[in-house]
Amino acid sequence: MTTSSQTLRSHWPISILSSIAAVVNVLLPLFLVRLLQPAEIGTFKIFFLYLTLAPGLALTTGLINGLAFWSGKGAVGHRAVQATAMSLLLASFVSFILALCLRHEIASLFGWQDCYGLLFALAVLGTVASQFFEEAAICSGRIWTGALFYSGFEIFRTSAIVIVAVLTRSLTAVLITHTCISLLKALSGYLAGWHLGLAAFIHDKSVYYGLLRYALPVSLAGLMAIPLTYADQLILSAYIPASEFAIYAIGCLAIPPLFILEHAITRVLIPQMSSAFNEKHSSQAAYLYHQAVTDLALLLVPAVAGLIVFATPIIEILFTSSYSEASKYLVFFSFNYLLLILPYDAVPRALGQGTWILKNFLVFSILALALCLILTKQFGPFGALAGIILSKALMRGYGTFYVKRCTGWAFRDFIPVSALTRFVLISLVLSLLSLGASHYFKDPRWWFAVCAPLFAFSYFAALLIWKRKARHQASPSPRVLLLSQYLRVGGLERMVLNLASQLQNNRRWDVRVFCYDGLNIGGNAGLIPEFEKRGLSVETHQKGRGFSAAVVFKLIKKTMREDISVVHSHDLGALIYASLAKVFSPQKFKLVHTQHSFVHLQNKWRYRLYERLFPRLADQIIVVSPQNFDTYRQLGLAPSKVKIIENGVVLPPKTPCFNQKAARREALLESLRDHPLQHKLALCAESYWILCLGRIHPVKGQMRALELWKELSAETRKSAHLIFVGPGELESEATLLKNAILSA
Repeated sequence: MTTSSQTLRSHWPISILSSIAAVVNVLLPLFLVRLLQPAEIGTFKIFFLYLTLAPGLALTTGLINGLAFWSGKGAVGHRAVQATAMSLLLASFVSFILALCLRHEIASLFGWQDCYGLLFALAVLGTVASQFFEEAAICSGRIWTGALFYSGFEIFRTSAIVIVAVLTRSLTAVLITHTCISLLKALSGYLAGWHLGLAAFIHDKSVYYGLLRYALPVSLAGLMAIPLTYADQLILSAYIPASEFAIYAIGCLAIPPLFILEHAITRVLIPQMSSAFNEKHSSQAAYLYHQAVTDLALLLVPAVAGLIVFATPIIEILFTSSYSEASKYLVFFSFNYLLLILPYDAVPRALGQGTWILKNFLVFSILALALCLILTKQFGPFGALAGIILSKALMRGYGTFYVKRCTGWAFRDFIPVSALTRFVLISLVLSLLSLGASHYFKDPRWWFAVCAPLFAFSYFAALLIWKRKARHQASPSPRVLLLSQYLRVGGLERMVLNLASQLQNNRRWDVRVFCYDGLNIGGNAGLIPEFEKRGLSVETHQKGRGFSAAVVFKLIKKTMREDISVVHSHDLGALIYASLAKVFSPQKFKLVHTQHSFVHLQNKWRYRLYERLFPRLADQIIVVSPQNFDTYRQLGLAPSKVKIIENGVVLPPKTPCFNQKAARREALLESLRDHPLQHKLALCAESYWILCLGRIHPVKGQMRALELWKELSAETRKSAHLIFVGPGELESEATLLKNAILSA
C-alpha cells in the first residue's frame, strides 16, 4: 500500500498542553470536597453541569464544528471563519440576555441564592464566546497557539479558584472567580482573533447563508446530543435522593486527558479529511482515519482496562473512602471511554453532511431517553448507566457502517483490526495479572501504586515486542528508510528516487521514503507521484522554519512503528535529524549517510561544526568523489568510516552533431504543443542552446552562468541562446534572475 503523501497533522501539542491543564483541573474537585460543604458541592456540580450545556442550548455547536470544515476551503472558507466569529459573538450575547431575564426562575428552580442566577448569566456569556479563538487557531494550523491559549487560561482559572477556595471557603467567591476569568478569556480570544485575521466584520449575506446552512443542522444535532450525553443524570437527578446521586456522579468519573486525546485527534483529523475529499483523494482520507483510530485505541484501550481493574483505589484516593461505593459505577462507566475510539461522525463532518448529523443525533437521543427511562425504572442507577452506554454504542456502530457505505471503503481500509486486537489482548492479560496480584496487598491503594505503573510499562513493552515479531514474520526483508529534506525536481531527489527503486526491485530490501520539508511549491507535488507510481511508500511532513523537534519525534515514531533497520540520509539536515532519532529512539537502527557536496561549508561557520559532530553518529558514510573524502579527513573523521562510491557523469567519446541536436529540439517542441513555452522556444530553434540545469537557487550558480554569458563575444551570443531549466522554488531568487536576464 502506498502511504498518503500527506500525513495526519500532529495532535500532540493539543494533547500534551491540554493534558497538563487537565491534570491541574483534576485537583480542583479534590480540594473543593475538602473545603466546601456537601450541599455547596451539589450546587457547584449543578452550576457547571448547565454551564457545560450552555453552548449546545445556545445553538453554537455547529458554528464551532464548522471551523474545522471551513478551514479546508481556502479563501472562501477563511471568510466563513471570520463570519463565524461574529455569529458566535451575537449568539453569546443573546444567550446572556435570556439567562439574565430568567435568573430569578433559574435560582428558584435549583434552590440557589439570587446572586448565583446573575453569575450564571455572566458565565454563560463567557463560556459561549470563549469557544472561538482556540478552535479557530487550531483549525487554521496554529496548533501551538490554540493549545497554549486554552491550557494557559485553564491552568490560570483552576489555580485561581483553588486559591480563592482555600482563603475564603466560600462557594460564592469561587463562582465569581470563575465568571471573571471566563469573561477575560472571551475578550482576549476575540482581540487575538482580530489581530490574526481570524475575526472580522463580514457584510456579505451569502457568506452567512452558507455558514448557517452548514451550522444550523449541526447545532440542532448538538442540542439533540444533550440527552444522548446527559440523559442518565437528568433522569436520576429527579429519581434518586441527592446523596445517592452524588455517589453516582462521582462514579461517572470524567478523566479530561482521555476526552482531550479524542477531541485533539478529531480536531486535527477533520480539516485534513475535508481537504482530502475536496481534492478527490479518498484513499488519503481513509489512511488519515485509519491512523487516527490507531492513535486513539493505543491509549484508550489500556486506560479503560486500568479503570475497571483499579476502580476502588482510584475513587478512594481521589474522594476518600467515604465515596468508595462509587467504584461500582466507575467499572461500568469506563466502557464509555472505549466508545471514543471510533470518530463516527468525522467523515460526515469532513463532507459537510450536516443534515445526516442532525438526523443521527435526533434518532439516537430519543433512543437514549427511552432506554434510560425504561431501564432506570427496572434497575435503578445501573439501568440508567446501561441505557446511556448502549445508546452511544449503537450510534457509533451505525456511524461506522455509514462511513463504509458512503465512501466505498472496505473495513480494513479505515479500521485497524490487527492493531485493535493487539491492544485488547495485551490489556486483558495484564488486567488478569493485576487482579491476581491484589491478594498480596492489604491496602488497595498500595496495590494501585505498585501495579498501575507496572501495568502501563508492561503494556508498551509487550506491544513493542509483539509488533516487532509480527512485522518480521510478515516482511522478513530488512526495512530501509530513505530520508530526504525535499522530494522536488532536482538531481539529489532523482538520485533518491532511482536508489529507492533499485533497492525495491532487487527484493532484498523493503524500502520506505520520508520527506520532511517543502512538500508543495506552487501546487507542484514534485517527484512524489513518481515514487508512488513505482510502488514506493512515501510519507511527508511539512516542518516550519528552522529546527523542528516534531521531525525527530516523527522519525522515532516511524522507526518504531515500522521496525526500520536502516535509515539512509542524503544531506546534512537529514543527517542531523536521523542522528538525534538514533540517540533518543528505543528502536535501534543502522544509520548510513551519503554526502553529495560540501558547498554549504562556505555559507555559515556552524555547518563546519555540524559536519564535525553528526557524521560521528553514523555507522557508515558514503561520499561521491575523492574530494569529498579528503574534506571529511580534514574535518577529523576516521577514513575507515568513509567509503567512496563515485557517481560522476561519463561523457560520450564523441558528442552528437548539430543535426542530431536539432532533431531532439524538434521532438521537444512537438511534445510542448499548445504549451506557452512552445512559441518562445520555436523562435530560437535554429540557434545553439546552452542549457543551465538546476532549481533556481543561489547555490546552483545561475547568476554566475549569466556573468559568463556576458563575457562571450556579441557574435557568439547572437548565434546562441542561454536557457535556464529548473523549478523556481524561491520566488525572490527567480525574480532576481529574471531581472538580471532582462538587463544582460
